[in-house]
Amino acid sequence: MKSSRGQGEQTDKESSLLLLGCHVATIVVVLMNVLRKHEKEQAQHPRNPVVLVHGRPIGSNGRIVFQPYRRPGDDELQASDALLIGELNATHTAIVGVASPSVFLREPLVITTPNADYLPDISLDPHVSIVIRRDGRFGTEDWTQWPQWFFEGFEHFAYIPKRPCTAELVKHPFWRIWWDMTQEDFCEAYDAPGIGKLQGSILDELKQLRKDLMTEVSRQEIDPGCHSSRRDHIKLQEAATAMRHHFVALEQMLQPFVYTVVTLTSFQRSYLETRALLDKIQKFNKRYSLCDTPSCWPVDNSLMGIVTDRISLVHELYLKGVPVWFVRSVALAVSSATNIVKPMALTRPGASNGVVLEFWPNLPISYQGPRTPMMYATVMKWQPGVLTQMHTEPDTRPTVSQKSPENLPARQSQRETGSTSSNGQKKRSAQSSTSKKGTQKPYSRPPQPSTPHMSINHDRFKPSMSPKSSSSTPEWIDALRKVNSDQARCIQHSHRDLFQGYAFPDPPVFLDDKKGPEYLLAWIAIRTLWISTFTRFPEDCSIPLPGPQLWRMYLRDVALDLELLRQDDRRPTPQIPSTSRTSRRNQRTLDAAKDIFSIPKPVKEELTSLVLGEHTIWTPGNVELRLADFQLVVWDSHEHNFRAGFMSLDRCLMATAYADPQSSHIRNHRIGGVFFHGATPTIPPVAGYKSRASTNPADRCVFVEAFCHVLSDWPGETPVVLASLKFRQKKNGEDSWNFDVMRIVEKLAYQYYCRTFFDYFGRAPTIPHTCPT
Repeated sequence: MKSSRGQGEQTDKESSLLLLGCHVATIVVVLMNVLRKHEKEQAQHPRNPVVLVHGRPIGSNGRIVFQPYRRPGDDELQASDALLIGELNATHTAIVGVASPSVFLREPLVITTPNADYLPDISLDPHVSIVIRRDGRFGTEDWTQWPQWFFEGFEHFAYIPKRPCTAELVKHPFWRIWWDMTQEDFCEAYDAPGIGKLQGSILDELKQLRKDLMTEVSRQEIDPGCHSSRRDHIKLQEAATAMRHHFVALEQMLQPFVYTVVTLTSFQRSYLETRALLDKIQKFNKRYSLCDTPSCWPVDNSLMGIVTDRISLVHELYLKGVPVWFVRSVALAVSSATNIVKPMALTRPGASNGVVLEFWPNLPISYQGPRTPMMYATVMKWQPGVLTQMHTEPDTRPTVSQKSPENLPARQSQRETGSTSSNGQKKRSAQSSTSKKGTQKPYSRPPQPSTPHMSINHDRFKPSMSPKSSSSTPEWIDALRKVNSDQARCIQHSHRDLFQGYAFPDPPVFLDDKKGPEYLLAWIAIRTLWISTFTRFPEDCSIPLPGPQLWRMYLRDVALDLELLRQDDRRPTPQIPSTSRTSRRNQRTLDAAKDIFSIPKPVKEELTSLVLGEHTIWTPGNVELRLADFQLVVWDSHEHNFRAGFMSLDRCLMATAYADPQSSHIRNHRIGGVFFHGATPTIPPVAGYKSRASTNPADRCVFVEAFCHVLSDWPGETPVVLASLKFRQKKNGEDSWNFDVMRIVEKLAYQYYCRTFFDYFGRAPTIPHTCPT
């Protein structure tokens, strides 16, 4: 029997447990309600998971979220600090490690400013297409319209007066310099409809503006103690001279409306450059030289400013009071050493800030190539002419053609016609000899239509049906089939004959059922040595590349010298040369082969075996060739010939870029991105090999993108379209690919490449093949 005390304790315990149970139940109910409320809010306002980039979270829009920050005990802004900060729509690719050069790190880029009142949305794409817009200017690539990336020699871009807002523009003393011409301001000539000049009253206003500015220029003297002043003075004279030339064309030359607009904007641009150089010399250079203290001048937001990644330039312009923007990786921008005052969205160019983006239809591209100082120099050197109005670079078509004899005026006598014909032949010979003296350009005169005497192998535009051949992708095969192989399309230039052949054996050489095995063994015997010594093409090619017949002759000689399949039964060459035409032609072919195939051949007695990958295909007296061996060699030949042809065509089309060492390095780097690890293929292929012809779209997307980047610098309308089609997207900070867009890009790019290759070299291009498994 339990005592009363024991019963009391039992009752207290039960009461405590009951009370605890009630509390727990209440807590559970409260937590469930909170959880339901959170789920409801989450459904109404979904959030992305928090992703950190260098300690900064990524917002729902995929952009880095910046927070204001001040260094402890230091509120004063320095040049490297961020009065404003934002993320650019670009990433920086840095090589990680020396032993693994193929490992890259992509970092977001940040733009900051220590003094400007906005952040411009600028493009850092290494490819640039400068195209005339509807207002006659160049949109965001116009240094009087939008801030530019800094290049040596163009420091004065930062001091160009910026276009005022609409309310202030009409009050500005030289508002005509930002004024946009319309059709109503164009006066047509009474006897020549469609051509004319700018209105006389407007010309008078511009003339007075130029006269006032030239008065200042003539009074400006060089400071003998300032080296930069001497440099600026030279550029000042150049800009003033260009302004004078453009005004003379406006005042005296009858032009179509579009050319008048472009001449006017060229005058406006040179006027603003002259004004900027005067201000730099007279005012801003003195500000920097007198700055002995860390204090800086108040910023002048009426200036254009400039974008750079050089801290020394940012510091100089910050002290001068000139707007400047500093671009760096996010790792360098967001640190405890950087004050951040205000995050801000980037300002996009458009009508609100006076930048017209719509293209003027049917006008040629003013510049297309890498983002280098050359793009500014190319546009600046343009002068309005009568025959070459808009072209700043050589076009692929002749701009002036000779009249044929049947189209000559009736008053010309038959004797004059004959004289013209004979003299024309002499002129062509003189031009031909001149072009051979040469420069490093692919041709030294504008390309002309080719002569009708060309032998074109139309079967090469169809894929091989041989089981020994490797295969390509449907996109490449379709592009090759659709080439218009009419010889009238071919362009005559001095390098066409040099690159009509093949830098490596023509793939069909190995598909011959009777002689193919002999050619294959001979090629494997010399392949490594040929690749290691193959440095002349296409960079310094003075000997034509060998055609298929020369390759057959050479490989046959190698096979006989080494007696790979049969004994050497060749007869010695007679000492007295034959006088027949066929013999002389054959002798010339042999002489050309000696110049081309100058590498030493293997020694017969030292050759004990030939290995293809891990498979021994030949030992003395024994040959073991499989179907896969032929497919692998044919694929390898396709890859090597595609690379050589691709580089040769790029050098012909981008001759201006290759003339500059810095631009040439950029071109070679970009071409390297088209190939796996930037290297030539090997036998067997390296593990994980991928290319532009991989069957899986995910494996080839990177190489297709790199291929399009190279093509987007080439002339024509298709490169402009390719540059606008982007199939790489960013989601949550990671790359994703739109394969539907990529297939459209492949179709356009491959057809354009095959067509352009035929136009320049008069034969079918060698297209990439899928690596055989």
